[in-house]
Amino acid sequence: MMRNRLGVASLAAIAALLGLLAGCGGQEGEVGTPTAAPATQPAATAEPSVDQETVPPSTEEARDKLERVTILMDDIGPGYVVLADEYADNAEASAAQPDPAVALTFLNGAGRVLGRTVTYIAADTTGAALAGQSVAFFSNVNVFGDATGAAQYYAVSIQIMAEGTGVGAQLGDLFADPAAVQVAPVAFSPIGDQSQAFTLAGQTEAGGQLYPVVALLAVIQRGPVMAFVGSVRVAIPPDVEEVERLAGLLVERIDSEF
Repeated sequence: MMRNRLGVASLAAIAALLGLLAGCGGQEGEVGTPTAAPATQPAATAEPSVDQETVPPSTEEARDKLERVTILMDDIGPGYVVLADEYADNAEASAAQPDPAVALTFLNGAGRVLGRTVTYIAADTTGAALAGQSVAFFSNVNVFGDATGAAQYYAVSIQIMAEGTGVGAQLGDLFADPAAVQVAPVAFSPIGDQSQAFTLAGQTEAGGQLYPVVALLAVIQRGPVMAFVGSVRVAIPPDVEEVERLAGLLVERIDSEF
């Protein structure tokens, strides 16, 4: 029971979280006017990338680039399978939000063109959990018309994560008690133009028993691209260096395409 329930619940919850952040204009506050990222945000060492195109890419162009900008199976090693590989335009990304119209207005206003979410799960989730390995990995990459829109999306996402309020409630498929989820920033190497990482810790229910589970989510902005990358482990926190490595690979691919 633990094998199937844990794996499916983990990835469904991550998808819910990415959906929450994708529709971040639906949070309290004015759409399109996010507050600045918290002062604890690490400063990136890389020079902000300059937009190479004055005309936003079409959906087809963005999709073509996203085919090559993601975390690959080879990046995470053997023992994992693709659970989902999905593209979402703004209408699709906002449809599941509490207020789809507000979310859609925010995404359109920020100039989001298209996003892609790829999730991997351990073929043997129980074995991975017992070995202290990640049971899941995920990446979500969003293309914008320019760096300004991507930075706006980044700022709102960081604000939501930093406040923590309501994040656990969006992860009901993963956490048995969403209100008890602890969101905390973690030290993370500066990657891209801006980056910050958080852990989300709580308990998940599988086979009638409760197990501690921790998700590590890195938020990254590089030029006209805004991305999330992370992993999920049971009982122990995910390996920060492991996620940093994946984030670095993702930024390299963003730079090669954008």
